Amino acid sequence: MMMRLWAIPLAFVALALAAFAAAVFAENIDPNNDMSQYAWSENAGWINAEPANCSNCGVQVRAADLTGYMWGENVGWISMSCKNSYGYYCTGSPGGTWGVNRSYSGALSGYAWSENSGWINMSCTNNYGASCTGSPGGTWGVSISPATGVFSGRGWSDNKGWITFSAMSPVAYQVQTTNDFDADTIINNVDNCPFWSNTAQALPSWPIPAGDSDCDGFPDSVLAGGKAGETYIGTDPSKSCAETPGANNDPLPDTNPMDFNDDRIFNGQDSGKFGGPFGSFNKHVSDGPFAGIPGERFNFNGDAAGVINGQDTGKYQAYFNKTCVP
Repeated sequence: MMMRLWAIPLAFVALALAAFAAAVFAENIDPNNDMSQYAWSENAGWINAEPANCSNCGVQVRAADLTGYMWGENVGWISMSCKNSYGYYCTGSPGGTWGVNRSYSGALSGYAWSENSGWINMSCTNNYGASCTGSPGGTWGVSISPATGVFSGRGWSDNKGWITFSAMSPVAYQVQTTNDFDADTIINNVDNCPFWSNTAQALPSWPIPAGDSDCDGFPDSVLAGGKAGETYIGTDPSKSCAETPGANNDPLPDTNPMDFNDDRIFNGQDSGKFGGPFGSFNKHVSDGPFAGIPGERFNFNGDAAGVINGQDTGKYQAYFNKTCVP
């Protein structure tokens, strides 16, 4: 029925248990331990988003994507992202960069992969644009409610047909994630920073654009407030600040776009990184520790021309000599 627009001859890595050791993401499915972890396919049966026969390898819902695996007796392992096996930037992935994406509002897009079932399409928007005009299946897709964390809708596998993520009949079932990602007691749909713990709902001193889950001043995945999305820049939209305060001692990806040396302080040590690429076009992929990182690491304003100039360095003004808090 639905066809992927581009095909990849994928001599894909076997999704054996040994591969899970490389994953750095923790699952957050079935937060109430009430078995809210199953999707259903008429052709594939039950598909488990929190498998019991592996250690912490289930699905994790993050600010802008999903990682981890689902398991079905009839389909085997379903990978939600190339990040599972090839690291945050999917370096060396035979299929390039792929996975299941999540918008700020909870809509899913992109593709999961099963060696036994092929690509699993999460939205008609992947092939037919935002309005799904011309989609043979009408308007369809999977989304996650910010208020409840419950998945709804269905995805499509060319080999297995529809995969439904929640229903009330003939038996009630659902896949559910937490409705409080940052565990600050403020439910996601009313939390002003759903991936940054701030129980009092106080905001940082820099401007927060729309769609900024971690409130580091940059939107998750779309251009907003004159700033490029973090998925474009190459930083983590699920984390606002480096794990540790020491300089250059946290692994990539950077958590805050302004903090190049991951010491939680925004100063000349960070803005000085622009010395090399300034005045060039999208120069980042061969620069020191940022070698091979997709997205335009220095192109803060996300302009199509890609020139690194004062429009980018000027973003530091609201941050300079300030600090971030994890």
